[in-house]
Amino acid sequence: ATAGTSGVVRAAGPATFTNNTWHQFGFTKNGTALRNFLDGRTGTGTDVANSLAPTNLRLGNNSAAADSAFNGEIAEWILFNNALSVADADKVVGYLAWKWGLQGNLANSHPYKYQAP
Repeated sequence: ATAGTSGVVRAAGPATFTNNTWHQFGFTKNGTALRNFLDGRTGTGTDVANSLAPTNLRLGNNSAAADSAFNGEIAEWILFNNALSVADADKVVGYLAWKWGLQGNLANSHPYKYQAP
């Protein structure tokens, strides 16, 4: 994930993914440390000095660029008011994967690949 000059965070996934297929994408921010995830796999990390407050958080577009709209569907969006531990983030990813039938997308090493949390 990278932070743009206008405070926009652009996510760079940890792996390539197939279009027209459901995936889980998420990120965590704790202080200035930002990490992103695709199907439970950790992506690149970066430090961001800007604030990602609910007052300026956007999902699916960048207000500064007219051609940046997300072209797809979002089944569910969850926002926590605190940073999750790795174990808690794994539980959330596992829960959502099993809820939406996406556990097959999880890495074989994911703790909830073969059993729901």
